[in-house]
Amino acid sequence: MLQKAAVSNRNYYKEIKIDYPDEVKSLFEKFFTDKFAGASSRSHYVDCCRLMRAYKKACGGEVIRELRDKMLALYPRKRALVEELNNLD
Repeated sequence: MLQKAAVSNRNYYKEIKIDYPDEVKSLFEKFFTDKFAGASSRSHYVDCCRLMRAYKKACGGEVIRELRDKMLALYPRKRALVEELNNLD
């Protein structure tokens, strides 16, 4: 339950990331991997990238860059997704 709360509520993950940075990173990776796997249109990709921008402020840019690179590697043929991910910077 804490895991879901940490990802879905920005207030929780800001507090636990200090004590558990590896777990928070793992949670975000799983959260975004699942989110992008279920996304099938540009509007979904835009929503996912909007969330990534919000989490970037809490986790730092390096974590989000790693996630972006992973998504680009997983879905290189989804042009709209690639465009949205490349607009994160």
